[in-house]
Amino acid sequence: MKCRIEMDKQDKNIAFALYIHPSKDERVYYQEAEILRESGFVVSIVSILDAKEKLNSVRQKISYLATEVTKTNADIIISDTPLSVFSAWRVKRRSSKSVKICYDITEWYPSVKNLSHVPFYQKPIRFLLLLFASFLAGILADAFIFGEEDKARPFQLFFGKKRSVMLPYYASKKYMDAKFECPQEKNALTMMYSGSLAKDKGIEKVIAVAEKCAEMRPEKEFVLKVMSGADLHYYSHRNNLKIDCIGYQAYPEFCKTLKVADIFFDLRKIDSETTRCMPIKLFYYMACGRPVVYSNLKAIRKGVPEIDSFAILVNPVNVDDVAVRVLHLIEDVTEYNACCSAAFRLFDSKYNWESVSGRLVELVNRL
Repeated sequence: MKCRIEMDKQDKNIAFALYIHPSKDERVYYQEAEILRESGFVVSIVSILDAKEKLNSVRQKISYLATEVTKTNADIIISDTPLSVFSAWRVKRRSSKSVKICYDITEWYPSVKNLSHVPFYQKPIRFLLLLFASFLAGILADAFIFGEEDKARPFQLFFGKKRSVMLPYYASKKYMDAKFECPQEKNALTMMYSGSLAKDKGIEKVIAVAEKCAEMRPEKEFVLKVMSGADLHYYSHRNNLKIDCIGYQAYPEFCKTLKVADIFFDLRKIDSETTRCMPIKLFYYMACGRPVVYSNLKAIRKGVPEIDSFAILVNPVNVDDVAVRVLHLIEDVTEYNACCSAAFRLFDSKYNWESVSGRLVELVNRL
């Protein structure tokens, strides 16, 4: 099954071939496909996750993507993984017309996640296979879309002569309803975490910090809102801390729900891989005009040099220290308001999707 968005006819048809992303992925559907649609292209989105039949093997998945993308009569295929690049190559090879492949790189291959469930003795082989697949995808692709600099470097080193564009993970003004609202006096402080409930993503640390803040300020009310597709089975024993779990929300609703927070948290584990990965939601939190508390990742300091003007970057292991810094920020009204203003100002003037979206249209027009 494919999600198809039709527009005024132009010379090129665009198809997204998605192996790990859903057809209504926020970056693909609400940003990339939308700007291409507004530029007059016919855009189709094909995702394995929408397949009605059960696809057990990699071969079946590649074949499914190739079959569905062929039906779109695409001139340009934008792929999200090496395997979807292989599907696009199959379409290109069998097509009677010239087809270009663009590899949209948002993940590491190989990554720690790719190897986490592999037996120890098989890890070297799996690592080499994934590395080869990534390199082969680079050979087959005609162009690249990079989400961040560190993930771009290997491809720029080996395929520097191919067309490419840097397209960061900025939030859209359209969906964030970008109007700055000054913080209002409230009876309770609303903290928010959005993302996976996996241990390495730091949900346990976020809860621990919320618990510590409630312990240190028993006279104050705290609310921790957790937005995740999974259920959170945790109940605070503190009378002044309430934990709410918000289930999966479609992108437009997700953007609206973020607005209720007074401060955002992301205390993921820091390792050699995560420190080089830019957290996408940081830019959505900025758009809300609220402070953020993040693990001290190198990618954040590199991607947003002004980060200290609205964020607290911490070592997530030191829960007590994080709680002290959070309380200091929220109790200093002048500093808190300054962080809110700085976050929104940077989003509005620099770190927004509208400021970079034209790069994608330019790349497509040049292919």
